[in-house]
Amino acid sequence: MADMGLYGTLFSALALVIVTFLAANMRTIWAEKDYPPEGEFVVVDGHQVHYVQEGQGPDVVLIHGSMGSTRDATFRLLPALVEAGYRVTAFDRPGLGYTPRLDDSGVTVSDQVDLLTSAAAQINLQNPIVAGQSYGGALAANWALRDADQIGGLVSIAGATHTWEGPLDLSYRVLSWPVVGPILSHAVAAIMSDNRLNSMVEAVFRPDDMPEGYIDHFGPRLNLSPRRLRANAQQRTDLREQLRGQETRYGEITVPVEVVHGEADDIVGVEVHAEKLVAQVEDGNLTRIPGAGHMLHHTHTSEIVAAVDRVALRMGAKSP
Repeated sequence: MADMGLYGTLFSALALVIVTFLAANMRTIWAEKDYPPEGEFVVVDGHQVHYVQEGQGPDVVLIHGSMGSTRDATFRLLPALVEAGYRVTAFDRPGLGYTPRLDDSGVTVSDQVDLLTSAAAQINLQNPIVAGQSYGGALAANWALRDADQIGGLVSIAGATHTWEGPLDLSYRVLSWPVVGPILSHAVAAIMSDNRLNSMVEAVFRPDDMPEGYIDHFGPRLNLSPRRLRANAQQRTDLREQLRGQETRYGEITVPVEVVHGEADDIVGVEVHAEKLVAQVEDGNLTRIPGAGHMLHHTHTSEIVAAVDRVALRMGAKSP
């Protein structure tokens, strides 16, 4: 009887795992059906990169933050920049949106920029202004450290550019572990309710209000798929150490730099990141927005466009 009880427990546990995996995969399939790729694909050394490109004029590249995709860019910032006279290209970073992961582990900021700079060259972007938000700011700064011919200027939008104090959220570390990570990521994808997920997205905007229609446009469940969850967790877990080697070199950046940061941003602090970056670069300007939070490209879009314009003027891509 004891053996029968043990077998029953094991069978129940196995059944729960199977149901969880099936539920997570079905929710991923539904999310990808509701939110298909918005743009085109370019293949770099056999690796697909998804991008959206609109407009005419000087080139601007947009790089999204954690748990983001091109849909974050196309909600407000990309259309505003197109209207301002730019050709705008938004990329899905590796592992998120519709650009597959480069590897199961150990993908660095530099690895991601290698892929995106190659993709940019392949679709003939010319001396682009590279704008990165949050985690994307780390990539934009890395891009600016490369050959100056690859970039016309840098715009950091609440960018994570420097190391910071404090513990890492344990969930990121656990999700990035082998074996445990895949199991947990499927569980999260299977059981996370839409209300809970939407509340988490809304919290990222605070103290600003989340714009009406953002959730429906962005589709946060798309990046709640197990593989995207694990990719984001690995990137977040490793970011601080990767910035440690990058932040000491910002004095080498010679292109124009504009930094826009909210003074009430409690996700990426203005003193830790924005002020330090501007102090290190040769040609930098910091715009502090009083009372603003982390999602400036949606809540203060005109200030981001103005920052891009200032870079374009300094690099001679636009006339006064």
